[in-house]
Amino acid sequence: VTLRRSLLRKMYEEPLYCIQDINYNLYKSVSEMRYARSLRYQLYFLNEYLRTCRNGRDLLVDMPIKVHLINEPQLFSLEDLCGIKNRTLTEEMRVLVTSWLQHVDNCGLCKGKGFICELCNREDIIYPFQLDTAVQCQMCWTCFHKSCYTDTCPKCARIRSRRTMSKRKAVVSTQSTGAPPSHQEVDNVPVRVQVCRVRDEDRQHHVQLLPLLRLPREVFLPLVPPREHGLHPGADPPQMGLPEAAGQ
Repeated sequence: VTLRRSLLRKMYEEPLYCIQDINYNLYKSVSEMRYARSLRYQLYFLNEYLRTCRNGRDLLVDMPIKVHLINEPQLFSLEDLCGIKNRTLTEEMRVLVTSWLQHVDNCGLCKGKGFICELCNREDIIYPFQLDTAVQCQMCWTCFHKSCYTDTCPKCARIRSRRTMSKRKAVVSTQSTGAPPSHQEVDNVPVRVQVCRVRDEDRQHHVQLLPLLRLPREVFLPLVPPREHGLHPGADPPQMGLPEAAGQ
């Protein structure tokens, strides 16, 4: 009996149900579910602001609700559904949202993470947790007014334009000079770091790393130095240190 009771209690508290996959129409037909979902999405976005704010991290300690209600807005447990039905859970989330909103309104660091709508250039700051008035681009995560947004993000358009211009410059440079594009015209990749083990009689072996260079893809640094320098595979690495004084 104890095992069954503990299993039922665990199933009652675990967030196992994704309402969006089970029956999305519940959000349309049940106003309490729709209100709870909006509160959870507000908590989700507000949590990102407070988590990166040194003045608001204290608000994330000893929260009255469970963590999955903030981090997983689509998952519910039986306990959550019962709390939504009797409106105890929604009241707790409403109080928490109000407290976090007050912090964002009065915090200069959080205000600096807000957005200005590029489509209308109004001076009011908008945030992703303003679900009724703001919409967020799913590619670059920039926010706009719902009334201004028309499925065309100006920031994404600028990014695509810069990429196109960069590719054209790289092609023109290759055709005119016959040389591969420079590292400023192509996407760079970090060259592997050459490792050289240094022997020292008085100290343990240590590793000296050459600086990490960023060169075009066509250029590679050899991991094994040329044979004529006496550093062919199997040879002892060079002795590094101060030269001995004359007469010693």
